[in-house]
Amino acid sequence: MEPSKRNIPLEKAGLTAALLLAAVGQWFMAQNSSAATLFPALALFAFSIFLWFSSLKIGLDIPAEEQPLRPWMEASLFGGIFLLAAFLRLYRLDQIPSGIYLDAAGPALYALRMLHEGFHPPFMLPSFAANPSYLVYLLSFWFRWFSPTQAHLYLFYVVFALAALPLIYWTFRQLAGPRTALLTLYFISVMRWHLVFSRMGFRGIQIPFYMFGTLAFFLHGLRQKKGWPFLVSALFLAGGLYTYQAFKAFPLLALVLLAYECRQDPKTLKSLWKPMAASAVLVVLLTAPLVRYWVEQGSLGTRESEIFVGKQVIQEKSLWPLATKAFQTALMFNRKGEEQPRHNLKDHPILDDVTGIFFIFGFFYALWKCRQRPYFYAVCGFFVMSLPGLLSSEETQSHRMLGALPFVAFFAASSVIAWKEGMDRRFPSRRLWMGIFTAVLLVFDAGENFKTYFVDQAGDYDCWRDFNIEATTVGKTIIERPHTAFYLSPAFYDHFTVQYLAYFASNRVHLLDLGELNSQSLDNRYSKVCFVLDEGKGPSLDFLKGLYPDGKEEPFRDRHGKTLVFFEEIPTPLHPLSFQRGLERKVEGLPAPVWDPLINFTNIGDLGISHPPVDAVWTGEMKASKTGSYGFLILTRDQGELDLDGRKVVDAAEGNGGTVRLAAGWHRLELTCRRDINPDVALDFHLLWKKPGDEHYEFLPNEVLGKIP
Repeated sequence: MEPSKRNIPLEKAGLTAALLLAAVGQWFMAQNSSAATLFPALALFAFSIFLWFSSLKIGLDIPAEEQPLRPWMEASLFGGIFLLAAFLRLYRLDQIPSGIYLDAAGPALYALRMLHEGFHPPFMLPSFAANPSYLVYLLSFWFRWFSPTQAHLYLFYVVFALAALPLIYWTFRQLAGPRTALLTLYFISVMRWHLVFSRMGFRGIQIPFYMFGTLAFFLHGLRQKKGWPFLVSALFLAGGLYTYQAFKAFPLLALVLLAYECRQDPKTLKSLWKPMAASAVLVVLLTAPLVRYWVEQGSLGTRESEIFVGKQVIQEKSLWPLATKAFQTALMFNRKGEEQPRHNLKDHPILDDVTGIFFIFGFFYALWKCRQRPYFYAVCGFFVMSLPGLLSSEETQSHRMLGALPFVAFFAASSVIAWKEGMDRRFPSRRLWMGIFTAVLLVFDAGENFKTYFVDQAGDYDCWRDFNIEATTVGKTIIERPHTAFYLSPAFYDHFTVQYLAYFASNRVHLLDLGELNSQSLDNRYSKVCFVLDEGKGPSLDFLKGLYPDGKEEPFRDRHGKTLVFFEEIPTPLHPLSFQRGLERKVEGLPAPVWDPLINFTNIGDLGISHPPVDAVWTGEMKASKTGSYGFLILTRDQGELDLDGRKVVDAAEGNGGTVRLAAGWHRLELTCRRDINPDVALDFHLLWKKPGDEHYEFLPNEVLGKIP
């Protein structure tokens, strides 16, 4: 038998075998709980890629332009995919995610203040990683027509995500033709990676819109040899620089692609130098304020300087931190995704199995053919737009790599088309069955992403909890009860999410600071008053119940029964909030002392300040009911000390507890809390005691404290 004939069965089976081996490799890759599965997964993928290239014979190239679609078919497919994308991004938008994270609520709150209070945001928003305030202006325009609800806020970002899809499609259509562009669009539409950030109010979802607006009009200008598309492209490029830090990598990509086009077709570029020069001038003029800010700051951004992995490389005098980050990033796609619960299920790859397998094939296929325009654009786009995540010293950063996402979809789409066309050429009589199998594979892809996001991720406790569910619940409760005045503990009163959701009910919202409210009248304009306290404030709630015994407690609990928010609703009229015993609190930087009824603090705002340093001192008297050995406990992560009658009983630096023998009667008490630099708003600081003969600690009660002068 001739050698060529002996090779036919292997050649026909190669693509099928490659796909099966890759599927097994993907299964091993997903078993990330065991490090031992990584090597078999890599080996299987390597062998499947070898079979893939051997079967396609490398030289096989199927330009999509040679297989045009009828206009009505192309329009129908585009419309269907776009509607699918819209459905997946709008379905249960008011319920999933579970709440509004403060990074999304903050700019929205500023936008409302801008509309209704004449607030003028600073050029940069220091509270949100020093991003330009451009987003606030867009949101203020949005809120002229939409009320400040969770769904309406997320809808703003969904519109950006959907608006990017036609631009992405147009870009890849000009590069590779309608078939590849449509399939790329499909993978993006169903991809959970894109779905997550489309729906959660993340400003980085703007990046693909401005990126592919720039690329689409740039390519259109080259193809049509017209000048106006370059000016539009410049507008997109300049606008993108005012959005999110990760877009700063895109100008590098634009320069690389421009150099490529100059080498490929210098005559066309030379004939268009005037409009291109005008576009460059337009970009310079529009970004001049931003560039000036960077020059004044001496860097491209404070956040970038803080998390740049180069700092570790210099400190350790080794490239190991960069190599480690590159390895983690590579495994993010198919093995172990991002650790941030808002962005991903724990230990779950960010790509589904179908996209993940074809992404691997398409990536290496594009590397082999990277001299051709579509693959050069995709390879450069993937690597350059991965830099914001790759160069970060933090854990894997899928949110900073959203600019690379469309190129991942292109790799998957191009490899699916190559596989399908290869199978059709080898089995022409089974073309229909190959088409059905491919369609089933794509439907399975959508189904897997739907289940992972809307069922698994939506039901995951960490993902549910991480969207500021407590603050979101408080904000929504305020809106749902228009006849109730609310007194919120500082953790909620100062929270962007609560302030955003309850913006138009702010006249019914007051700060719950027991020390400041002592002997003060409460808001009796409404039929009820509701005290709202954060997790860990059970003792404070019990104290309030003692003052107002007619109240009704309605705790908000998680699935484990743990109380996340305490609601105590009381019918009006209420007598003034008043107590006669407590400890005097003096905080460095605050002019006047206040008296606290008990030491039960969970937030830095409880002390009347918003950021470190913290230097608080409580003084007063405490009564021992009988002579004996008393135990004291300071629950804190900060520095804390307790002195009784001038004797140090507890020093948190050495241990949280201490015992002392006290005679029956009154004793002088001094308690201190200090924090130097930790910016975390959490500040757990609680004082407990254990009386002689007791087995358990309890909060130092108000009734044993001295009288307030």
